[in-house]
Amino acid sequence: MLLVGAVGVAFMLFGVLVSLRVHLGDGMADSKAFVQNTYSRRADTKQSVSSSNGFNFSYDPRRLYASAIDGSTGKLYIGYELSIERPYQTIKLSTKVVPHVASAPDTILIDYYSADDMGQSLTDVEHAHVGAAQNGQNPTVVSTELVTERSLTFQKTVWTQSASGPLATQLQSHFASYTTLVGGKPLILRTNNRLGAPQGDTDLDAIVHSLVLGQSIVSYVAPDPIVASRIAKSQNLLEALLFTSASAENVAGSQIVSALYAPAVVKIYNAYCTDIAINNQPYLSNACSAASGSGFFISSDGYIATNGHVATESAKDLVIQDAYAAAAIGNGKPLVQLAQLAGLNISVLSAIKDDATLLDTIFNGVYAMPDSAFTKTRNVQNLLVGLDSKDPDVKELLKKTNARQVYAADSNLKAAKVISADYRAADGVVKYRNSDVAIIKIDGDNYPVAKLGDLSEVSQGSVLNILGYPAAASNNGIVAHDVSTVTLTSGKVSSIKTANGDSRKLIETDTTIGHGNSGGPVLGDNGDVVGIATYTIDGGGQGNGTFNYIRDIQDLKTLATHSNLTLNTVSRTQSTWQQAIAAFDSSHYSKSIAYFDKVQALYPQHPTVDSFIARAQASIQQGKDVKDMPVALLIGGLALAIVIAAAAITFIIRHHGKHQIYKMANGQISATPVSPVPASLSAEYSPPQPSAPGEYLRQDEVPQHIPTEQA
Repeated sequence: MLLVGAVGVAFMLFGVLVSLRVHLGDGMADSKAFVQNTYSRRADTKQSVSSSNGFNFSYDPRRLYASAIDGSTGKLYIGYELSIERPYQTIKLSTKVVPHVASAPDTILIDYYSADDMGQSLTDVEHAHVGAAQNGQNPTVVSTELVTERSLTFQKTVWTQSASGPLATQLQSHFASYTTLVGGKPLILRTNNRLGAPQGDTDLDAIVHSLVLGQSIVSYVAPDPIVASRIAKSQNLLEALLFTSASAENVAGSQIVSALYAPAVVKIYNAYCTDIAINNQPYLSNACSAASGSGFFISSDGYIATNGHVATESAKDLVIQDAYAAAAIGNGKPLVQLAQLAGLNISVLSAIKDDATLLDTIFNGVYAMPDSAFTKTRNVQNLLVGLDSKDPDVKELLKKTNARQVYAADSNLKAAKVISADYRAADGVVKYRNSDVAIIKIDGDNYPVAKLGDLSEVSQGSVLNILGYPAAASNNGIVAHDVSTVTLTSGKVSSIKTANGDSRKLIETDTTIGHGNSGGPVLGDNGDVVGIATYTIDGGGQGNGTFNYIRDIQDLKTLATHSNLTLNTVSRTQSTWQQAIAAFDSSHYSKSIAYFDKVQALYPQHPTVDSFIARAQASIQQGKDVKDMPVALLIGGLALAIVIAAAAITFIIRHHGKHQIYKMANGQISATPVSPVPASLSAEYSPPQPSAPGEYLRQDEVPQHIPTEQA
């Protein structure tokens, strides 16, 4: 009966796991469908792992299942949750479990040893840690070489390890490791032991190739006993998670990039009117214009990145634009007047036969004039940042601007000011001398933040995701245009090129960049911003095609550095939002609502939190809410089943032994020794006595410019 009870408990536990798995699958399908309808999505084959210890990489979620331990809290995270930046120190990627295949999955183990103060060679580091990771079995080096991947240097080593005993040669296994340093601390990537001769590992090589190293944004703190205990428990759970690793596909790419970072994207309105005097002499009156573009938060206290042509209204740019527009329709007088004001020799200019060179010379002369020579009067600039989807009253905005009045801002439409810009309206006439990036600021805090990456994270063929507010996506007569929502366009890197005039880089892309996209973030599939949508060149139906260009995010970083800006990239809103999306996407709707409520309290203007809360509530009412797996209950039940089974087996063995003794005592069977007893010893021989009841031994053992069309 005890054995039957153990089997019953085991089947009950199995049923609970199956039920949880089915429920999880159904719920995740529902949540993914909602996110897909909220943001555009395409099929994707890459997912990212981002550690605040200073490294990130991508992997193929169709092949590998990822889990990692947060070194600061000891918590275990799985799947696409790893794209949320945390101080991951132990990461495991396993090939997805194939049903009915008993062999253990291949694994890749990644360890960052943040506690070490290493000043040793890569060889010393590798030997010190790889040996320890192999439980002190001291593997043997087969080969060692230095490998360079995308300017990163690794020591690659192939190891062999033999089991002890006479079968050692048959049980010889191998594994590979890559070792590099992150901030002077070792990062080691290795495979698990595999029987047979050494061979290549495609998955490990791909991860090494995608690895990007940066600067750690956390300081190592030795875990306290509670965290150390959590880390130990999480290590044990790494193996247990393999049971459910094939339950659902990880979500990656455009869908999650949009969900996580679209709230950090804003719409920018720039309407201005001014009169301009040069050297105290009136030059332009009623120089007025208005346009809209995009931008994105780069600091939780209100700093926003965008294009210079979206946010600025420099007096020099305005007079140059006026002169160029007049020359384009055959009126060269403003150009001559600017040349005279800049002190240029008219006879020298007359000798220049190339129009582009002539324009470039005059405009460079104007930019060389002191800023104090230009005066703006009756000036008003309504530079506004829309935080939610509701547009301002555009007619009222233009009316007030033309009347030199300030448009009233509110909690959802914030007044902004230009902090710094690297932009010249004349760029592109001959050469580009500036980068067309700008930083503006609004008051407030707790804003969501986009994560700045690096151009090295993408190459030709890499997928790009552009978030912004292209005007044609709203003002087209097809959709309602009283509200604006972020539009996602996805494409690929066509080429990495150098700007004409300097050594700065441009990303050429087939991704659509429309008017209004200017200033919007361009993100790689890991969610890092690698550039800013800036230029589009339209062939005008002449068969030349349309080409789009993205400014390297390094241009923005350089501007911030030269402007002595300190960007606060720690955002409670962003981190809480990422936790909410992680819970929502895994169908933990009740948990996600708790996070969404925190986001709403931190950032009431959040553009999409209300829709996610409503969907989560609807899913709960439909019975699709997934609770956390009761790991303790399952482990306890399994332990109970083992105890019951052990007791049942013990009882059967003891009962069988006693029954045999009873039969022997009553002459029903005769005792047969295991081997014949020599006659000479038969008198002294006595059969071995049974052990005392219960004496059993057990062993028990995770940019817009002039000659080209601006976006």
